[in-house]
Amino acid sequence: MGVLKSVAVSGVSLALALAMTVPTGLTRYVLVTFGINWLVALVHAIPNQSERYFDLTGSSTFVTVAGVTAATTLSSASSQLSSSTYRSVLASAMVALWGLRLGWFLFSRINADNGIDSRFAELRSDPLRFLSLWSVQSLWVLITTLPLVLLHGASLATSSPAAAEWTLTDFVGLALWVFGFVVEITADAQKREFRRNKSNHDKFIATGLWRFSRHPNYFGEITLWVGMAVLCVPHLATFAHKLLGCLSPLFVTFLLTRVSGIPLLEQSADDKWATHPAYQTYKATTNVLVPWFPKAAK
Repeated sequence: MGVLKSVAVSGVSLALALAMTVPTGLTRYVLVTFGINWLVALVHAIPNQSERYFDLTGSSTFVTVAGVTAATTLSSASSQLSSSTYRSVLASAMVALWGLRLGWFLFSRINADNGIDSRFAELRSDPLRFLSLWSVQSLWVLITTLPLVLLHGASLATSSPAAAEWTLTDFVGLALWVFGFVVEITADAQKREFRRNKSNHDKFIATGLWRFSRHPNYFGEITLWVGMAVLCVPHLATFAHKLLGCLSPLFVTFLLTRVSGIPLLEQSADDKWATHPAYQTYKATTNVLVPWFPKAAK
């Protein structure tokens, strides 16, 4: 990636973020997301050519956005809290919980690998290229949290009158989020325990949830963000805000299934176990994403 391309990636990321937030009066969240990531990148990551805090910074940004939205809601609420206020604070708490759990999990993992992530091998020594990754991460946080920040928008993204009462979509969204969260943390825990067993070195996991899906953790993550959208989007004031809110699960799904998640891991697995009959059978009989019973081996 050349200098111009690296600068363009950061510039386009910022431009897209502003395009989504300026019309909705939510530019403060651009300052939060890009501010945190660029600060860590410029102060620590680039000077030290270190990716140790990359994932932790992304997760912490989710938590910070959740904190800002909750504080905004509570500071503007009347003395008698409504269902709308409880819904907003609940959504913030859900995002914060997810961010804290993910941050702990990813930071523990990279620390176990001495702060090294192979994804950054050719990137950390190129300042502009490295910075572009932090810019993309900022955009990822912003787009993913759109349902939340739009729900909390106190001026241009106000809730509709009907938002004062609890609705069926609130409970469906909450149930989807809890289900996805449980699936994600269970899958991560199962894989972590599998890797801790030294006898499993250079082996692939095909037990627990991984028996039914090659990437159950990503299925859980996609599901919980669908749940967040179902919880928040119906209560947004305008059709434009609803469309923006729906970008979140679509973007997460696209990112995990087409860009940085499944494609990279599938390629890595193919490179490692291309001649491994058991893995080829597992791959042929097990769904990529959505958990289901394995197909019969041919």
